Amino acid sequence: MKAIIKNISDHELICKCGCGFNEVSNENIIKIQQLRTMCGFPFVFRSCCRCKLHNKNVDGRDNSEHLTCDGFDIVCLTSNQKFILVSNAINLGFNRIGIYKDFVHLGTSKKHPQNVLWYGK
Repeated sequence: MKAIIKNISDHELICKCGCGFNEVSNENIIKIQQLRTMCGFPFVFRSCCRCKLHNKNVDGRDNSEHLTCDGFDIVCLTSNQKFILVSNAINLGFNRIGIYKDFVHLGTSKKHPQNVLWYGK
């Protein structure tokens, strides 16, 4: 049973290819909802869950956190939004953070290196 959430729909989290893949854990749903509330601005998810085919089609990494629904790409267009998002994400325990030009990746995978921050293109 999925966690009860205020304002995050399954549609935002499922694979963007239309296959319906969505295995986001209740723990992650709760953390993302808490983060959205703390930040005080709407989130647009660029990517969350990806099936293997969609991940390949978007040139995702073979071991992408999106394949296990442990990665959340959130659109952030201003440095202020990025700062608010990242500082709150760290406070909530997100410890895999990638900062890109127009989004921030937040990861929760325990199988990947922990306590990492990177800048991507």
